[in-house]
Amino acid sequence: MPVTGAAAVKRPASSAVLAGWICIGIGVSTFWIFGLGFYLIGLGAICGIVAMCTHQIKAGLLLLLGSIVAAGLCVVLMLVVVFGLLGAAGSAAQKAQAAAEAEAKANPVPKALPVDSTFDLE
Repeated sequence: MPVTGAAAVKRPASSAVLAGWICIGIGVSTFWIFGLGFYLIGLGAICGIVAMCTHQIKAGLLLLLGSIVAAGLCVVLMLVVVFGLLGAAGSAAQKAQAAAEAEAKANPVPKALPVDSTFDLE
């Protein structure tokens, strides 16, 4: 007796979902290496689209949404790191300038005497 219906159409599962999650994981952990992570996160989104094309709609949508969230998370983390470093450098510069001003106020430098331009060494 031949098998008919949904049981007859058994398609092999695509490995695009697993590859996409691996790409997103590596992309999030390497986003700080000159944009390499963003390429991998984009590749994860492409794997999500491939998964949807191979009839893994839910897994593909989750993968696509996960790649969008991961990209946003990486952007926010990069901004926090950059502005945190700039703030720390600015704070250190302000402290150094305040210390230099306090030193100058405590030890004033005497003004130089005017130089006579008619003085001759010969």
